[in-house]
Amino acid sequence: MKHISYSARRWFSIALVVGSILTTGSVQPVLAQYIFIDRFDADSVGAFPSTWTADTIGSSAKIYVTNGIPAVPSVPNSFQISNLSTNEHFAMHRSFPTYSLNTVSQLVVNYSINVTTIPQDGSLGFSMMPANSTAGEETFAALRAYKGSAANTWAIQNYYDGLVANNLALSNWYKLRLEIDPSSTNAQNGVVRWFLNDSFVHSENFVVPSITRTNLDSFVVRDTFPTFIPHSVTTFHLDNVFIFAEVPEPSALMLLVPGALLFALRRSRSR
Repeated sequence: MKHISYSARRWFSIALVVGSILTTGSVQPVLAQYIFIDRFDADSVGAFPSTWTADTIGSSAKIYVTNGIPAVPSVPNSFQISNLSTNEHFAMHRSFPTYSLNTVSQLVVNYSINVTTIPQDGSLGFSMMPANSTAGEETFAALRAYKGSAANTWAIQNYYDGLVANNLALSNWYKLRLEIDPSSTNAQNGVVRWFLNDSFVHSENFVVPSITRTNLDSFVVRDTFPTFIPHSVTTFHLDNVFIFAEVPEPSALMLLVPGALLFALRRSRSR
């Protein structure tokens, strides 16, 4: 019997590890299916983004694409939402092809945000969440931004499920990622994992009453209490707003195992 070289043994080990992964199901490769991505760099400065819809914009509000914002993640533009009047409500949304949560994929919502002015009354601010144009705003993966507990800071709250992050610095960029992971048996419930600057910060369980509510087709941005008067002055910027689906792709590993074994056998026979 021929001696098996170190290189061949290494490839056998890789094959065994990959085989173990397939057997246990502990790790799976995924395909990223982009649903939309907005960097705003192709939009005209001073114009409302071409891919978004303005639902309610006050006459004095400065809600448009801008540039010159320090440390913008995607140079040169960002989307500015600035409500300058205390009596004006703002709301807008980004439509995308309907995506239905199911039991084999998760939806990932990403955006970078820079808050420069936030109401200091502790209750007002702005909100962002996925939605269904027929059923309305979702009860999961919904962010509410408001005054932080320290002066001149802001905080992030899961709209329905408590504090996520406090005392965030104004005029700084933060990266938010929300992974909406439906149950393996029922897409009407599951978990949302919240990440701030790629660090896990919060876990949210969700249950929705109707499967219709998991047919997502828009991303909503608005002030938190649209019926409340007066509205406090708010200014923030968005960049790198994108949503994609992570779909498991076990076939990639299925190809890797025989390939690794074949390579190892060929190496051993050549010695």
